[in-house]
This record gives sequence, structure tokens and C-alpha cells, in this order.
Amino acid sequence: MPDLDFESVEAHPTATARLRYVPLPLAGAQRYQWKALLVLAALARCRGNSATVPQLHTLVWAISDERNGERFTRAWASSGPQPFRGYTPDLLQILRVTQAEGLVEQQNSGRQKLTPTGRSILDLLAKEAGSSAIPGTILDSYSPMTTLAMNKFLGGDFS
Repeated sequence: MPDLDFESVEAHPTATARLRYVPLPLAGAQRYQWKALLVLAALARCRGNSATVPQLHTLVWAISDERNGERFTRAWASSGPQPFRGYTPDLLQILRVTQAEGLVEQQNSGRQKLTPTGRSILDLLAKEAGSSAIPGTILDSYSPMTTLAMNKFLGGDFS
């Protein structure tokens, strides 16, 4: 029996159809390398290059999308009665990858800290591609970001 594509299956219903795997391209924001870079960029803007996981959820969320950044900025300016949080669904997986690669280390307190290797990647990217290639510029006006400031301006507990 001949191998046929799907258009001719109707003409030969008993023919063997061949299926081929064709990977679909992922948007940059869906690639773990980009997400790892977001984590590094967020940590670089925190006091001591370290942050808690709740802080990282919100900061990485804020710099991952322009609309999220606008919502973050509005929430910071409003100091409203409702606590504001961002959430990055696969942050813990990305932290594991960055820790395994030596870019981030978890301190005894549970805080995540940018390593010298992680810092050198950000510096190299800034040198080679320009500072506009590094995400997180929306956080520059808040740098260095502290847990205390996030607690005060976004409400809740980020520790």
C-alpha cells in the first residue's frame, strides 16, 4: 500500500499515513534561557544581589512583560490597601537550573543570591549586546530593591 499525505487519505482510506514530528518554535519568553536571564536581572537589582523567593516571583513577573511592569509600577505608586503580588509559574524550576549552572546560590536563610558567574554573564551580555538587551530596566528606578521597601509599597510580607 502506498504512503500518502493527509490530503489524499480520503481518496485511499486504507492507505498508511505518515506523521512527522515538526517542533513548533517557542516565543522567547517561553524559553528557559530567557527566564534564567530574568532571574539574574532581578537579583542584580536587589540589595546585596539577593532576594527571597516571594520577592523573585513578583520581580521576575514584573520584568517578564511590559504590561506586568506597568501594573507593578501602578501598584508601587498607589500603596493601596490590597497587597500586590506577581507570580512566575515555573520560577522554582528556573532557580534549580540557575543553581545547577552556578549562576545563583541559595543561602542558609533561603534567600537566592547572584553568584559572580551570574554577574559576569549579565556584564558580558551588556558589553556584547548593549544594556538594552538586559531585561529589568523597569526596576532600575527602585534599585537596590529591598524586602522592606516591597513590604511597605506593595503590602504583605515578602520575606
